[in-house]
Amino acid sequence: MTAALSVSIAVTFIWLGMVVAISFLEAPLKFRAPGVTVPLGLGIGPG
Repeated sequence: MTAALSVSIAVTFIWLGMVVAISFLEAPLKFRAPGVTVPLGLGIGPG
């Protein structure tokens, strides 16, 4: 395995990890915002 391939695989998994982490952090936070009801929170976006 070349160094370039190793780096591209590592960058891909780091990027995917950040996307997943942001998704799991964002979902509960939108329901904690003042004035956001459950129906409104569900309508804000996916997740």
